[in-house]
Amino acid sequence: MAKRYTRVNFQNRPSVATPVNDINLNTMDKGINDLDNAIVDLENAVGNLENANTNILTSLTDINNNIKYTLADTTKGLNKIYTTGALGVKIVSYSAGDVGAPSAYWGICLCKGSASANAQIAIDSTGTTYERMYTSGSPSWNRLLRNTDLANTDTVNDSNKPLGANVGYTLGQEIDVINGKISGSSLVTDLNTVVTAGIYSVYVGATNTPVDAYGILTVKTADYGHWVFQEFITTAGAKYSRRNINSTGWFPWA
Repeated sequence: MAKRYTRVNFQNRPSVATPVNDINLNTMDKGINDLDNAIVDLENAVGNLENANTNILTSLTDINNNIKYTLADTTKGLNKIYTTGALGVKIVSYSAGDVGAPSAYWGICLCKGSASANAQIAIDSTGTTYERMYTSGSPSWNRLLRNTDLANTDTVNDSNKPLGANVGYTLGQEIDVINGKISGSSLVTDLNTVVTAGIYSVYVGATNTPVDAYGILTVKTADYGHWVFQEFITTAGAKYSRRNINSTGWFPWA
């Protein structure tokens, strides 16, 4: 903090260098006023710090109340775990054989939601990750892919099926499918049937196109696949788009 006041340094008579006049008295008066203002500023700063500290403590309390570590209920297991508050997250430890467990192994589960909408992500002791989201009942878990789940030539089946994989495919074939969707090498002949996110090649003669031309079809989805958006770009650069919301049918190309 910068120094606020410079002393007058009064001298005794017979010196006349520092007379007791309005100039020197007002210098002292201003110094006193500056010090008073500085004290007020410090009080306000301390008050702001106290308020900030209170807000931090309140936030920590909210986090402590809404992010809780708990054991799975002995009867409900991982089913019907509800949370409240703005954060509303529970980390649940479950045992092998608990109701609602995604596998035969123990693990932890991150849970958020209410009776009307609930989301859970679980990781069991083998390192396998599962997810499920539901609005009612207790749906089955989706098994996410682990590095050690499948070799490139292993065949996907119902017991080892990662989320989104195709039963009967090898992992290598699955990767080829994904690469094809990303690179646009997958060729489609009927655009009405393309509802999976990806990039596709379109040739002359394909049906349900806005124009009969070569081009690229980009498909984007949202709301768990219920909203589908298509964009078709011809090799000449013309662009068209349309959408299908909640399976109500395709809007006209625009």
